Amino acid sequence: MILGHQKQLLFLQKAAKLNRISHAYLFYGPQHLGKRTVAVEFIKLLSCQNPHDLKEPCQECRSCLDIQKGTYPDLTVIESKRTETSQIKISQIKKLQWELALCPYHKTKAVVIDEAERMNQEAQNCFLKTLEEPKGKTLLILTTEHPEALLPTILSRVEKIKFSPLPIIEIKDHLKTRGADAKLAEEIALISEGNPGIAIDLFSNPEQLIRQKQTIEELIRLLSSGIAFRFQYAKTLAQDPQEL
Repeated sequence: MILGHQKQLLFLQKAAKLNRISHAYLFYGPQHLGKRTVAVEFIKLLSCQNPHDLKEPCQECRSCLDIQKGTYPDLTVIESKRTETSQIKISQIKKLQWELALCPYHKTKAVVIDEAERMNQEAQNCFLKTLEEPKGKTLLILTTEHPEALLPTILSRVEKIKFSPLPIIEIKDHLKTRGADAKLAEEIALISEGNPGIAIDLFSNPEQLIRQKQTIEELIRLLSSGIAFRFQYAKTLAQDPQEL
């Protein structure tokens, strides 16, 4: 089940139904909104053996199950190691190009490049060749929080779909369906600021929620404190960020 993003889903469903699918998309917006989740569900829809009127995948056929498990032979996901300095390198893109040159096992070869802004300059220039000369029936989906970090030539060759934070009420209602009471659902929804990924993580990890609330309380205390306390706070943070 995808939380929110109905406008984006309807757009993609319509493209599938009319057989007007672009060979490359850019899903952009803040982190933790579900861009990668929507990308994977769209690929499921296109690969599903029993789609429901091309509106949603069945989630039960071999293709849907393999995509969910990450074992589908026609799907490649490229990502960095998710550290601050990690990059997607040219070697990963060259390996992708080799894979795309092979015939698909089923209908379409699909690629998701998660956090595409992490492609270094060499990787972006190499990937540009894939965009300009796609091999066979191929679907490329890039997700990013920072589209401005991508080459203008890449941006000009992809269909852009924007993702925005969800209304707080949608987050609240979803958390209630997961078993949260009204007070907890509202608390998490407000802290998440409309980011479903953050909301679900906080609900699933009560210790993380406690730490987040403590941080917010500390910041509120900081804002209402005098200059001496603020200097001491900054000094402590500089010496050991884990202390706060």
